[in-house]
Amino acid sequence: LKTMLEKRKKRLQQAESQLREFEEQHAVASYERELERLARQVAIYEEAVTKLKLTLVDLQSKWETVERCNNLDQLLAIPEIAKDSLVSFYRQRIENLKEERTKKLTTYAPTSREVRSIEQRLKELQNALKNAVQQKAEAVRIELERAQEQMQQKQKLLEEARMKERKFARLLNQHEHLAAQLQTAQQLYMQAYQRDEQLKTGGGSVLRRFEVDHRASIPRVPVWPKTFQFTAIAGIVGLLLALGLAFLFEHLDDSVRDEKVIEKMGAKFLGSVPRLRRAKELAVVDDPRSGAAEAFRALRLTLFAEIGDGSKILVSSSNAEEGKTVCAANLAAAIANWGKTVNLLDGDLRHPRIHRILNIDSKTGLSEFLTSDDSPDIAFVQTRVPRLNVLPAGRPLANPADLLSSQKMIDLIAEASKDRTLIIDSPPLLGPADTFVLARYCDVVVLVARAGKTKVGSLQRAVAHLNALGIEKIFVILNRTTPATSRYYYYHYYHYYGKGTG
Repeated sequence: LKTMLEKRKKRLQQAESQLREFEEQHAVASYERELERLARQVAIYEEAVTKLKLTLVDLQSKWETVERCNNLDQLLAIPEIAKDSLVSFYRQRIENLKEERTKKLTTYAPTSREVRSIEQRLKELQNALKNAVQQKAEAVRIELERAQEQMQQKQKLLEEARMKERKFARLLNQHEHLAAQLQTAQQLYMQAYQRDEQLKTGGGSVLRRFEVDHRASIPRVPVWPKTFQFTAIAGIVGLLLALGLAFLFEHLDDSVRDEKVIEKMGAKFLGSVPRLRRAKELAVVDDPRSGAAEAFRALRLTLFAEIGDGSKILVSSSNAEEGKTVCAANLAAAIANWGKTVNLLDGDLRHPRIHRILNIDSKTGLSEFLTSDDSPDIAFVQTRVPRLNVLPAGRPLANPADLLSSQKMIDLIAEASKDRTLIIDSPPLLGPADTFVLARYCDVVVLVARAGKTKVGSLQRAVAHLNALGIEKIFVILNRTTPATSRYYYYHYYHYYGKGTG
């Protein structure tokens, strides 16, 4: 006992020394406040980087448009250059001089001094106009370079803040570990010390005389183990462990499972959809009596009660493989079956899939349309679903953001949404910048979250990005619900029809 007491005392002194040295080297008391400050800083930088990404996409598109121009007339066709005040001033002066020259030519010869004077002023104004246009075009390039520099600076600041955040978190963990070691050493030392004191106190006591009260007898039942008592205790402990594990798993699970989590993000819960069979992904048409088809019809009613007719709807998700394309196709079919004309556009030019669900040809589509002279009227094709027209993605592209932000795409969106509902299937929001470009054309965004898989943080970031774009109407569909992930009505409705009672 003496040896153990000495060892534990040395261990306690060592733990105290280690904790004291760590606290002397590091200002631990201020680390928690510093961590909170860094977390806020990281969030600010992330928001700034997101906004700069959108700005860069816009400026890159403008600069590429400028680079494609070969003469002054093409540059003047760019709205941003044409609307410049100095450019407008020179163009108006040139028009006035041309009118004046026309009038002079009715009276004077082309070689007369009066006409030559006007020609000289016209030449000077045209040179001034050319310089003004070139300066405006150069301003686009300068603005693009400035935005790229700002992006690099913000990304550098973001990475530095994240590194500091990780450093402070690591130091706090070290401090907590040392404090826990000290607490354990204190407890072990006190146990040994108290035991030593008890032995010292008992060692000086007087020996007492004992008498036999009664003789020992052979027991009829085992004294040990106490089977009934141990079984009861084991049952109670097992039940408590099961409840504790269930609570722990529920607490650690950060996936989207119900309506409450969605509404806390600032989005509206549109409804849930049960798991679909792979062979019948277009359930509204191929399996109209199924629970999934009924779910999409209910989603249609809820959505139109909120937004009305003639809306431009973007269907996306936070990450891949959450069922956004299947939901977009079924929602479009449900609206078409309701008697409304729907244009369905496959805007996922990297991984298109709409053509497979609707079983249509995808050799020509959006990518070919944006690089051709076709008009929006002939771009969409009729599907086997009445009143449902679709424009497939066509040939997959590696970097389609420039095409999606072109004037031709803007004209297509405007034409495709006239007197009808336009639904766009887009790439995931937390992926490339394509979705940000498409979202700016729409007034409604429907996010698809896979029940039990989509993380709350991912969906929350997606909603935050949409809020940064100024989009107010954001809805969420909970997809692939099962009894283990959802308690909603549509799953029971599916079983109700499955029994043949519908």
